[in-house]
Amino acid sequence: MSTEGWQKPEVISDEQWEKLEEWEKAELARTSATNPPQIEEPTDWVRLEGVTDEDWERAKEIARIRAAEALQENTSGTSAEPPAEVRTMGWCWGGFTFIFVWAFANRAVGIGILCLIPLVYVVMAFYLGFRGHEVAWRKRRFDSFQQYKETMRVWDKWGLWWFVINWALVGLSIAVEVLS
Repeated sequence: MSTEGWQKPEVISDEQWEKLEEWEKAELARTSATNPPQIEEPTDWVRLEGVTDEDWERAKEIARIRAAEALQENTSGTSAEPPAEVRTMGWCWGGFTFIFVWAFANRAVGIGILCLIPLVYVVMAFYLGFRGHEVAWRKRRFDSFQQYKETMRVWDKWGLWWFVINWALVGLSIAVEVLS
């Protein structure tokens, strides 16, 4: 998370705000650079006159939260190992049901092209059912983990409904055939 769009709280001086921005940028660089600088949280902040204890603690908490958010590395869209939360999301109904469309929407073009081969299509359906969430994390860039979860939740909801409706129609057509 960056300081863009954030307004400086009145309890923090301009100099302290700049130090926070520098520290945040250094932390982001440290987590993503190959030769990271070691930067510690600023401890030389000076409390301004007239600031209540409550406001001062609130400003420090805001700074801690922002620093923690900045440290959460977003590795989506890279070949990096996905977070544990991604690996434990369960069956990927969107990938299983909407294989071809899902693959292209999540920038897994190679899988989408392979799905044009009939027998490979079936194999890929089960592969994306088991590993679809990981594939989406690795292939597509998301702004945040929250955006990723919301996107996958929508794919999974529609994929499950489509699966259930199709099997209901298959069952209905079998029943009509048997009864006629």
